[in-house]
Amino acid sequence: MNAAHAIVITGMGVICPLGRDVPSYWRALQEDDAEPGRRDDAGFNSQMLNNTLCYGVAERGAAPAGSGGASGFALVAAREAMRDAGIDGARAAGMTVALAIGTGAGDSDVGERARLAGGPPEAGDLPYGVADSVAAELGCEGPVFTLSNACSASLYACAYAAELLLDGCADAVVVIGSESIGRVTQAGFERMLALDGEACRPFDARRRGTLLGEGAAALVLERADAAARRGAHVYGELLSYASNCDAHHPTAPRADGARAEAVMREALAHAALDAGAIDAIVPHGTGTQINDATESDILQRVFGDRLGAIPVCAIKSKLGHGAGAAGAFSLLTALLMLRDRLVPPMVNGRRFEPGCDLRFVTGAALAHPVRRVLVNAYAFGGNNMSMIVGGPP
Repeated sequence: MNAAHAIVITGMGVICPLGRDVPSYWRALQEDDAEPGRRDDAGFNSQMLNNTLCYGVAERGAAPAGSGGASGFALVAAREAMRDAGIDGARAAGMTVALAIGTGAGDSDVGERARLAGGPPEAGDLPYGVADSVAAELGCEGPVFTLSNACSASLYACAYAAELLLDGCADAVVVIGSESIGRVTQAGFERMLALDGEACRPFDARRRGTLLGEGAAALVLERADAAARRGAHVYGELLSYASNCDAHHPTAPRADGARAEAVMREALAHAALDAGAIDAIVPHGTGTQINDATESDILQRVFGDRLGAIPVCAIKSKLGHGAGAAGAFSLLTALLMLRDRLVPPMVNGRRFEPGCDLRFVTGAALAHPVRRVLVNAYAFGGNNMSMIVGGPP
């Protein structure tokens, strides 16, 4: 993107197993803690579930009437992000604020409770109701939409938000990735044999699957010129993004990773960067066998000999897999890395798979000159996205 059309991030908010705001999240992410987050299975009706292990949020936000966990999380994170950006309350007067939600299951817990109480099989809302309920609470009067293409949903939402801003449809867009773990989602991953019974350990040779996590990450996106006019603090710039769908399998990626590799190369090309310009990577890194092996292979093909010099921050080792919220968590983390020139350590990764030649940060956080970060998000159905963010323009 050229300077006249730069998209910047001016606000951030979060609620997750590591904390209820950005400062607490960032502190916890930097700790070398062998017990990531809070493992919480109390919210499940465990009938027919053998594995109820997940990374849950102890204190949830109050959801709007008639909605569920994803809407409640989204509100907590969005309010922090809007305060941070200075567009909450009276200060937002005269601005058209849009809302973009990325979620996999949305408020599926509403339907689960209704069905367990004897309601009809179709009881409950689709994921797309989250944006409506949250927009009403926040007073967003611009375009409002929900994207629900599984685990890359919120990164896709960021890209759509950028397009809204470039088209002049809004002055600011609040982008939220939000997910609430439910019995149906947990059971689905269990039936696919995609859950680890001990921990989420991306790229580790002992990994046996992922663990689900919940919460929300929110980001405020604006045009750079508009942010400058109102004196907003800028965390970073969205330099480029690319997406495709490999249409290979409902849940498994192509084993050769060709389409996921293509979006990485396309994102670099759109930003007019070569692989040597990337200073850190936040991978998709779920802990599942195929995903991690494929992503490791394609990173090595894209970055070649330089890969060993680029630190990798695999945040799902502490957060679990946030499904539709995962991309927003990764992007928010990348912005904090840019701000503080710091790469947080991963946990549960102690013996990496032979041939996986990534530069994992373990133990203490790594001070590093981070100027540009690559963020990956892959999803069921082959929905691939890569995004590159840089420091303030």
